[in-house]
Order: sequence, then structure tokens, then C-alpha cells
Amino acid sequence: MPGPVNGPWIALALTAALLTALAVRSGRLAALACVAVVVADATRALGTTLAAAAEVGQAAVESVGVAGIGWVLLLLAARGALRDQAGALVLGAVGGALVALAGALPDVDVLGASEPLTDLPEDLQRAAVALALGGGLGILAGLVLAFRRIAAEAEKPLPVRPSA
Repeated sequence: MPGPVNGPWIALALTAALLTALAVRSGRLAALACVAVVVADATRALGTTLAAAAEVGQAAVESVGVAGIGWVLLLLAARGALRDQAGALVLGAVGGALVALAGALPDVDVLGASEPLTDLPEDLQRAAVALALGGGLGILAGLVLAFRRIAAEAEKPLPVRPSA
């Protein structure tokens, strides 16, 4: 049986990447984007874990791994973004990369599989993978652009005051 068309899921991932990259410019939107990516990736991990093992507790601990560290970093980044803490940028960038690359990317084959390995509804699993991948990469890209903007502002010469 042929798999589903990948186009809509790839479009969803690209849209999530664009929206999260734009959202990280604002503290509240950045916090919301971080939490949304954690929810999407936790949903992805849950679907994969439930399908892969009968003993959910042990399998959940094993499957979360590095992506779980990304979840913690993204939640800390969300908290920091609400408090305008500069360190939130670093936490968010690393967390977004971990979720996208260690969490969602290994499951990207779900997008085109005719029968993906999941106990969740297939479209929910596909959407979770697309949102986690696109959202994680979007947060990373948006924060890299924010770093560049901050660095450019730091390099501007300070205005010189005439001596009195």
C-alpha cells in the first residue's frame, strides 16, 4: 500500500519553522512557541513509545533521551523569555536543535509511511513530527537571527558626547 502524500506534512513543518522563527522576536510569543514545540515533540514521543513497547514506563525513559533534555531547555527558555533574561536565547537555540534533530528527525519517515509505527491516530503522529521538526528548527533559526541582531547592535559605536 503506498504511503500518504508528503506535501502537506512538509508544508506544515515549513510553516511551523517560519512561524516559530518569527515568534521568537517577542518574549510572550517565544515562550508560547517553546511550549508548543515541547507539546508536539512529547506527543510524537508518546505515540512512538506506546507502539514500540508494552512496558510504557521503561520505554518512555529510553525514548525521551536527548530530546527530553531539549524539552527541559525549551521550558527554561520559555520561562526566561517571559522574564526577558538574555540566557533564554541560548537555552532556546540548544533546546530547539535537540528536539528537532534528536527527537523529530529520527521519526521523519512517519510522514510518508503507509502504516507508521504509532498507537496514536496516524495523522496526529504525522502532525506531531512535522510540528516538532519545523518548530524546533524555527526556534533555532529565529534565535540565531536574534544573536546576529544583538551582535550587530553591540558592534555599533557609542555616540560621542562633546566635552563641556
